[in-house]
Amino acid sequence: MRIRGINHPYLDVSLPAWNNLYQLRNFVDNLSDVTASDADGGPLEVRRVGSHTWHIKTDAVASLSLRYQVYANEPGDFYSLIDENHAFLNGANIFLYLEQHRSVPLRLEVAGLDPVWRIATGLDQDGSATAFRAQDYDHLIDCPFEISDFHKIDFRSHRVDFEIVYHGERGVEEPEKFRSTLEPLVETSFQLMRDVPLKRYVFIYHFTGGKRGGGMEHRNSTAINKPPTLKPITSARNYLGIAGVSAHEFFHLWNVKRIRPHHYVEPDWTRPIPTPALWFGEGFTSYYGSVILLRSGLHSPARFFRSMADRIGGIESRSSHRTLSVEEVSADAWRYTEPSYLLPENSYSYYSKGAVLAFLADLKIRSETKGRRSLDDVMRFLNWFYAKPGKGFEPEDLPRVFSSVCGCDFSEFFKNYVSGTEALPYQEYLALAGLELVRGERTAADFGFEASSNHGEPPIVARIDEGSPAAEAGLQLGDVVLSQYRGVKAGEELSLKVLRGGEEQELNFQTGKKEILTIQIGSLEDPSPAQHQVQRGLAEGDREMMSGEQ
Repeated sequence: MRIRGINHPYLDVSLPAWNNLYQLRNFVDNLSDVTASDADGGPLEVRRVGSHTWHIKTDAVASLSLRYQVYANEPGDFYSLIDENHAFLNGANIFLYLEQHRSVPLRLEVAGLDPVWRIATGLDQDGSATAFRAQDYDHLIDCPFEISDFHKIDFRSHRVDFEIVYHGERGVEEPEKFRSTLEPLVETSFQLMRDVPLKRYVFIYHFTGGKRGGGMEHRNSTAINKPPTLKPITSARNYLGIAGVSAHEFFHLWNVKRIRPHHYVEPDWTRPIPTPALWFGEGFTSYYGSVILLRSGLHSPARFFRSMADRIGGIESRSSHRTLSVEEVSADAWRYTEPSYLLPENSYSYYSKGAVLAFLADLKIRSETKGRRSLDDVMRFLNWFYAKPGKGFEPEDLPRVFSSVCGCDFSEFFKNYVSGTEALPYQEYLALAGLELVRGERTAADFGFEASSNHGEPPIVARIDEGSPAAEAGLQLGDVVLSQYRGVKAGEELSLKVLRGGEEQELNFQTGKKEILTIQIGSLEDPSPAQHQVQRGLAEGDREMMSGEQ
């Protein structure tokens, strides 16, 4: 790292404590051997002054070089990994920043590249295929790098150049089908928001390693991890499965990356920044991910309603939805690393409840305005009057925006269902579209314990039911579960491998039985024309379309 134009007797350099994922992640644990030297190679004094910061005494030099080592061996979309097959770099894990000069332009060069490897990133090149420029540090760390002999598919929509980059031996066998799955998602998203806020976008897919899939949004790219397919090499991947996470991450281009709470506009990377609005950022994005699949023709209405029913079931199955508001759950997201926090009585998914709130709000708006307005109009308003000027919103802005854009009162909606814990009025709102909620039960395995997992890490036992077969078999709190057990049926024998005190153990017991809630969304008999109109508007969106070069 070369620093020029120094006019300070000292410099402080730091590594973020978090980035994008709402939890402290201690990237600094993987950083070591920080040294500094002047232009002639003479050493400069470097002293660690905090958990994430180093103090450099510059001795009035005009420039200096900073060297350090980073351990990068964690697969997935949140981390960084360098091995013999590829390198994936998340900037916040890798790059130090100058505390006094976080907003200055930066140039990055990649050296020692394998001749057959290429570089994919959202950053623009700066004079060569291995040099890139960033507006500032926040721009740099919001553009991950895939460096490998990856495959690439290009397409163009609304004058935007898209790159589909994928790496992994069990990746894509039908590139054209892959492209034709993503193109309608992009087109539908642009039409929905009536906005094209960029000139280039990069989809990065990893079909390598790890058992967990997922994605992470970035300024003009996304990194998506999908485990290697278990199908024969001649079988196609589930492109609709890839489309689901892709639609979600692409809609983040607006919601979260541009439409965001005010303290995320220029975030402090050194400490947690809780917000009560994650239900809006992540939950509304989840809803629109499903809407985009529906309107692009990749999902049927039945599948869309099934996805909403599954989210409702997920909320209703966790007792904490009766005692914690979705704002409280959002603000508590930074506790996600605590195994006990993920117990049903302590938390529920703000993704799911946010998506359901978006669904109900959309139905309410479409019905009360007779199709003249929708939730789409709210998102466009926030984009044009908050995101475009670079202004973040306050949580209290949202009910005012909803009410003013739609011309219908949303104060009670926010008071009761966002800030409050009143039961959501499913039947009342679903009836606006000629729909109804159908509750049922089914028999499922009772494992006798609850285990919590933090973003792909092995689950940790957080609760054991007293007197259960799991307890009698010797399962203990804090055991790390190594076995896949979710597919075991009620009454079957379970062989559970756990890690305890660094030693692997095997516990054997029979699962119990329990009745669990099922949720379906069905159609009412003889829906009225007004109800048909609400459902049709949801599926088709606005008639007004954008024009754009493909």
